[in-house]
Amino acid sequence: MDYTFDDMLEGVKHIREAFEDVKLDYVVGIARGGVIPGVILSHQLKVPFVALHWQTRDEENQEHNAW
Repeated sequence: MDYTFDDMLEGVKHIREAFEDVKLDYVVGIARGGVIPGVILSHQLKVPFVALHWQTRDEENQEHNAW
């Protein structure tokens, strides 16, 4: 079974509904798979978006922009 773009939009809708009454400072999306749904959610909730980059694939060159 494939996970479609429409499936992702439906998932974002459920998350948005769960957080509609919560005051958020921003939405964080993990780079690669989480950026697009994160941006969509941040637009729908009208809060800023922050992308989190985390890379552990290469042992010696672990990179991230975490706080």
